Amino acid sequence: MDHAPSNPPLITVIPLAAAPDGSPLARSLAPQSMPRWVLAPVPAGNSPLTDRLNHAIRSATTPFVYIASPEAVLAPTLLEKAFWFLATHPRYAFVNCHELRRFTGAQPTLHGRHFFDRDAVLHADQLGVHVLVRRSAFLDLHGFDASHEPAIAAWDFWLRAAETNQWGSTIAEPLVERPAGPDHGDPVPADIERHRPGFQQRFPRLFAGHFPMIEPRLPTAFEPIRDQPPASWSCPRTSADTRRMLMIVPWLRMGGADKFNLDLCSLLRKHGWELTIVCTAPGPNEWLTLFEQHTRDLFFPHLFLHWADYPVLIRSLIQSRKPDVVFISNSELGYHLTPYLRAFHPEPVYIDYVHMEEESWKSGGHARHSAGMHDQLDLTLVTSGYLREWMIRRGADSDRVVNCPIGVDARTWKPDPQTRSAVRRELRLAESAPVMLYAGRICPQKQPAVFARTIQQLTQRRRDFTALVAGSGEDLPWLERFVADHGLGGRVRFLGETSPGRTRDLMAASDIVFLPSQWEGVALVLYEAMATGALFVGADVGGHGEVATPETAVLLKPEPGEDPIHQAARYADAIDPLLADAQKRRLLTAAARRRIEDHYTLDHLEKNILAAIDLARRFQRTHPRQRLSAALGQEMAVRAIEFIRLEWSLGQYWREREYWRSAATSAGIEPARAPAQGRSAIRRVLKALRPSPRNAAGPDQR
Repeated sequence: MDHAPSNPPLITVIPLAAAPDGSPLARSLAPQSMPRWVLAPVPAGNSPLTDRLNHAIRSATTPFVYIASPEAVLAPTLLEKAFWFLATHPRYAFVNCHELRRFTGAQPTLHGRHFFDRDAVLHADQLGVHVLVRRSAFLDLHGFDASHEPAIAAWDFWLRAAETNQWGSTIAEPLVERPAGPDHGDPVPADIERHRPGFQQRFPRLFAGHFPMIEPRLPTAFEPIRDQPPASWSCPRTSADTRRMLMIVPWLRMGGADKFNLDLCSLLRKHGWELTIVCTAPGPNEWLTLFEQHTRDLFFPHLFLHWADYPVLIRSLIQSRKPDVVFISNSELGYHLTPYLRAFHPEPVYIDYVHMEEESWKSGGHARHSAGMHDQLDLTLVTSGYLREWMIRRGADSDRVVNCPIGVDARTWKPDPQTRSAVRRELRLAESAPVMLYAGRICPQKQPAVFARTIQQLTQRRRDFTALVAGSGEDLPWLERFVADHGLGGRVRFLGETSPGRTRDLMAASDIVFLPSQWEGVALVLYEAMATGALFVGADVGGHGEVATPETAVLLKPEPGEDPIHQAARYADAIDPLLADAQKRRLLTAAARRRIEDHYTLDHLEKNILAAIDLARRFQRTHPRQRLSAALGQEMAVRAIEFIRLEWSLGQYWREREYWRSAATSAGIEPARAPAQGRSAIRRVLKALRPSPRNAAGPDQR
């Protein structure tokens, strides 16, 4: 890399063997999102490889060194994330990540037993050498033992580091893919067994289980955040015309909101946009591979940072990527940090997308967050006219709230007789038997109790049908128990979590999509069912009545104070005749398909999104939002992290309280007489709310 004197390299990458320009390592270094690295040649000569590696590391002038196989493929964000970890965790000497290792004739295997796992260290076969190390720590430990091959020398190095209380950590994300074997940093099993007795004698405390323990630093009340990122750099664009978006979302998981985000990524990539995504909450991220098809510039801060460093990381992403648009969707922390980000980086336009209001959660949920931060956002997009009016009633400027329905890809979500027959054969369903699909997250919002009791009532009426459940969630165990306890196993089949493509196939095979939601903006499955030829039966909530008309779907208005049994009875009354009337279903679904084609395709969404970005840019030029001072923006970020800290702490204590209440009830003890551990939870909550004197220490000094 060509570095200016004011922007010198931070990391020296040292290959185990020559890494010419065409090698996998060299090719994967070129697009690194942190370009402040230099590739060092391994000195030639007849001395052992380990000795030559020592020489290369001692000759390096950077504060960090990274050793890698020339056949290793590094994820574009590896060096950036590893640097951030060591720059913000000063008590750690090194960090690695999970790896995908390729064995001959087999698919890559995930290896995640690293510095978290003492057995991996003591047995050496899982660690390898792909680690970012502080060069100062390497010199303190006098480098590798040149009498060993690199893999055994690395094992010896980690043990000596542990013996002197210098320890490392692991980023729990697969950021390296490489071949397995001795040429790529793995020890030979016979060498491990040959050296183990000697290492056991040299490091008896370690082999007895006494490893260094770096206590995690728990967040403290109103913890200061860093004034600046630990370093700066710039990520060049593909071309001068390329535009970029930074998306701030909670996670990448199954659901309508993330399917919209996925579609947004697809249509922006079609127009040549580059994307960076930061996820602000821990989650399973089961749709990660789908998003990786559009960008590898993905960040999960909880895997490598303290909470107090989240704000400055996002600042760094804006500073280095220079996005044209910062896009916020369903991220509570993203909303809280918007004034802070604008204070330091007013250049992008700040746009958010609101899927629904939730009056029962934080007086409106993410819609409330959007309305509260409206003066710091250039434009707000919403799923429906109903939600737009809700936002305006909450104080949002009518000119800056735009109805932008999410739509559906009508070219792939369409009636498909061949798929219908194939899926039915696979599931052993008769071609003419009515099939009902309940798809989505199994949670209170989707009212699985209403679904279950509707199925129960239809079964009691002796209707012939099969119900498919596609999805997972916190209420899935309850639903499975209800089905088993009420003898509905012959009617209901649980298919687990499904990909978007599998959900599409299931809809093609179904006659009715049933979704008795308690609240929605506009459910994605409504668009998908209407496009695919499955009759939608569900709740007339949010903007459902704007998308689906009585000629295209069956929507029931919830009644105030209605319990699940009465709701189920009304849904059963609506579904019962439809199960027997295939002709009526065909008339409704044909009209639904036409309505999607006329108003709610991804082509419509694409046009609306691009027009909205242009509108936000015009507002930014002609009526710019007020920008906070840097000091006030910094204080807003401190308060944002404190809000998250308190919510996390209270959630922990609530779960502990519920555990003790449940245990007491199971033991026949009145909850009021539950063990003292449960009663003390409230006292710990009150203590957690008190400011901590340790805040005077400033940012993490480990």
